[in-house]
Amino acid sequence: MLIPRCTICQGPGEEPLPQFVVPRQGPDRCHPAGARRWLVSGSPRSLRDWVLEQELLEWRWLEHLEDFVRTGHNVQAHDGLSGDAWGVSQRGMRSVAGLSSAEVARRVPVPEGARQMLDIGGSHGYYSVVICRRHPGLRSVVLDLPQAICHAAPLLAQEGMGDRVVYRAGDATTDDFGTAAFDLVFIANVVHHFDVPTNRDLARRAAHALRREASSSSSISSGRARRRMPGRSAPSMICSSR
Repeated sequence: MLIPRCTICQGPGEEPLPQFVVPRQGPDRCHPAGARRWLVSGSPRSLRDWVLEQELLEWRWLEHLEDFVRTGHNVQAHDGLSGDAWGVSQRGMRSVAGLSSAEVARRVPVPEGARQMLDIGGSHGYYSVVICRRHPGLRSVVLDLPQAICHAAPLLAQEGMGDRVVYRAGDATTDDFGTAAFDLVFIANVVHHFDVPTNRDLARRAAHALRREASSSSSISSGRARRRMPGRSAPSMICSSR
């Protein structure tokens, strides 16, 4: 039997997932194996927070699609977000990051002997966490807006990375990332927010922040591991977006 709405077994005080059609089991609750795996908080594979982000934020942004087609003016997603909305956004991004993080950590070409990583717009910091766990000598600085860090910091704290993954409040569109300060610059789920000139300037500042050797060159990847030049250890800038 299918029902248009139900409350999946959540923790005390948690908001039920909206607008889901799932099989009913028992008189007043639904908990098939698939729902428990993907939609119940506490499951290692739970997408509950991502589903809530889609429902409460992203679908509402898409309501302005016709305006964009007519005028060319896009929605500035972060403008005017309430504190609650910032929290929904950070938890949603952390939720969906769990699906790809292990593969991302395997594929990111971390230079041999790398010590410092910059994660631009890294929000929850989970990509930094999994990459640093894979490379024990690596530390990461996660740069994001103060409003994002306020709600994302508790998510990072749950990972127990101590001072190996830390936050730096800033603005990716204007901040100076330093000169030759990092071995790896990682940018994920960010560039779709910006126009072409802004992204070009972001890439320029990120490349400037990379440490360089006389015989090496930086690389920009969109989810594919770059080819290494024999005998060279190049710093890496990894850029990706949805």
